[in-house]
Amino acid sequence: MKLIRFTPVALAICSAVCVQSQVFTVQVGAPPPTPVPLVRHGDVWHFHKGTNAPGTGWQTESESTLDPLLWFSGAGGVGYSTDTPNEVVQCGTILDDMVNGYTTVYLRRSFEVTEAPDPTRRLLLTLDYDDGFVAYLDGVEVARDRARTAVDVEPLHTDTSSSNHESSRGTSTPVNPPTVFDLGPVGDRLQPGMHTLAILGLSGTAAS
Repeated sequence: MKLIRFTPVALAICSAVCVQSQVFTVQVGAPPPTPVPLVRHGDVWHFHKGTNAPGTGWQTESESTLDPLLWFSGAGGVGYSTDTPNEVVQCGTILDDMVNGYTTVYLRRSFEVTEAPDPTRRLLLTLDYDDGFVAYLDGVEVARDRARTAVDVEPLHTDTSSSNHESSRGTSTPVNPPTVFDLGPVGDRLQPGMHTLAILGLSGTAAS
């Protein structure tokens, strides 16, 4: 009855201090550099329905080598809802066969870096989700919430989230806004070339 939804999803490079709109702000000196988006939720994503495991290397292999019988493509966000239609108005891909069909979805989006960014700037991942996830950048786990396994241990395709988490358009009170995960300084993680953001989404139950 809830969705497994990832919208908006954004991976961006920000200055050392990224501030949301506030009532009162003070700026001393030059303003921080404008955030540089790397991945947007409305981009075309590749996704694999968790009726079976996607195989090793799904977080890193080239998009041209993805099995077309196992991987589909569509606009983000990705998910479904059977009880709160407003939850999926921003979803570009609806998984109408997920209820009682599978509890996981594998998402990935590749992007190209043409010039290495300032290593002191920070990587921010913004997720709006229901119920849990594990996120990877170039195969390295960078963020998670409500996954049952230990850090760096990938959940099975049959796994569920450890508890429920409503998206920003769900029924929770107060509302859960999209979550910003600070992944730390860029460092040497974004050298020129192709990179992949991959996300394993987890639903609370098969019927959820």
